[in-house]
Amino acid sequence: MDMTEASWKTTARTIVLSVLIGAGAGTFASALTNSYLSDYAFQLQQWTEPLGLSQERPRAFPKTYEEALDRVSERAAPGVVQLYSASSRTDGFVPDEAVLTGAVLTSDGWIVVDPEGISEALLSLTAVVGSEAYEVLEVVPDPATGFAFAKIAADHLPVAAFGDGFDAVGAEQVFVLAGANEVVATSVASADWRPSAVLLSDEPSRRIVLQTQGNGLVQGSPVANLSGELIGFVDGVLPDGRASVLPTEAILPALQSLLREGSVLRPMLGVAALDLARAAGVDDAVSLGHDVGAVVVSSTAKELQKGDVILEVQGEVMIADRTLDEHVLTLVPGDSVLLEVDRAGERVAVTVTLNAQK
Repeated sequence: MDMTEASWKTTARTIVLSVLIGAGAGTFASALTNSYLSDYAFQLQQWTEPLGLSQERPRAFPKTYEEALDRVSERAAPGVVQLYSASSRTDGFVPDEAVLTGAVLTSDGWIVVDPEGISEALLSLTAVVGSEAYEVLEVVPDPATGFAFAKIAADHLPVAAFGDGFDAVGAEQVFVLAGANEVVATSVASADWRPSAVLLSDEPSRRIVLQTQGNGLVQGSPVANLSGELIGFVDGVLPDGRASVLPTEAILPALQSLLREGSVLRPMLGVAALDLARAAGVDDAVSLGHDVGAVVVSSTAKELQKGDVILEVQGEVMIADRTLDEHVLTLVPGDSVLLEVDRAGERVAVTVTLNAQK
């Protein structure tokens, strides 16, 4: 059958249109494929690149008790320091006869100990790390914690990594390093604040409480987690006999000040405050209707008044899991701190310049 001129034109247009549509679809599909492969290659490159310092790394926890103990022995125990009196030098250094136990903080010889009232005598002691003995050259007390930093005549010392003491939770397995070769396995009973509802702005109030009895532990003994990181230091015995541990977060700002300034300069806000998150049955006339915040009981800062309820520090809202002292802890003397307070029902912004603790 002969095709008319009109039908030829229609057929030709159909063929051309089909070719164009097919070519366009192929180009579009190719573009999508290339884009997908490009994105995939970019993601693959990201996944296979080394992690940067600021990126989170997966933490490999030990699978057995023996593995955890090995990790603590390898990573934390070498950085334990024990101090001995002069009389011990003639008989050799026996771990049970150590006067104090602490930890190496820097490879060039800064250590931390709880001097238990004998700070002035530290210079007469001998520090032992591993099997090596070193002279104590300098002692710098930390007024906020009662601990002391000491510089010993050493270099290239082993230093344990610091973990997060504030993150300790009940029933967590930990290890007390009572000596370089003495590791006491125990667990966290609780991680909380001192029982007093009135807390001081310039003294660390959070403590880790251990299940083990503290009477047999030397104050200042480092405490490590399952990863072999130091999370705190034994700083006392509670009325029920359990050991109290000062978290590393309370020590590190003082160490940073020491390394930066050559002395420990702790900030002082000078406030004693009722912590509403920990106080029970507080009258609304005192809390001004707030469940969380710090009610000023007394203050050396003239900008604050008794009865002020501190609600924000440097723009950060006060929460139950962070007390006033922990807001102040990371600041330095000379900083101007912006506080938002409720003063008799009126929100007031107050700026206080921090002094240095003496």
